[in-house]
Amino acid sequence: MTEQLTLRIKSAVVLSSVRAHLERDTSVLNGFGVKLIGQFTHGMNAVRFIAGHDVDLVICDDALDDMDNYGFLRVMKKSPQLRKVPTVLLSEHSSREHVLEAISQGCAGYVLRPYKKKTFFDHVENALQGTSLFMPKENAMLQHAKRLVEQKDFNDAIEEFEQILESHHEDAQQYYDKGCFYLVKKKWGLAITS
Repeated sequence: MTEQLTLRIKSAVVLSSVRAHLERDTSVLNGFGVKLIGQFTHGMNAVRFIAGHDVDLVICDDALDDMDNYGFLRVMKKSPQLRKVPTVLLSEHSSREHVLEAISQGCAGYVLRPYKKKTFFDHVENALQGTSLFMPKENAMLQHAKRLVEQKDFNDAIEEFEQILESHHEDAQQYYDKGCFYLVKKKWGLAITS
């Protein structure tokens, strides 16, 4: 008996100028319980759509009619609203240069075609987990600090905020080091999600 994989998101947009890729990616997302709310062959049409809708995830292929996937990422990252939407790139290119370019443009995940459903699922799950700036413990500390501000206990609030930032900085260095380690080992997917 196979395990049923379900993503904990409601909506996604899929981009590709290759009809077979659009159909496959859409079918896989639907199989994971995701409601597809948009399919696009043009990156700018997708950007306008995403800006006006509640989109949890973007899946972007190499091939678009008006730009490449890196151009699409650049447009998304320019907008404070759109940069928060995790974008997973699907590609037939496995070279180090392609992966590094994807990382530098801010992709949340990188999946090689052809892919297995489980691989796709794992990369999307990792991308979605990376959308929160803070971990649960830090989120609790942040909520506590906000309550302290509301209570006008500014000194304690400042201490709480400083602890969050110190912890976040230490974690950032560890993630950076881990990502570099995986890049050296040519483990592209792990490097992106680190």
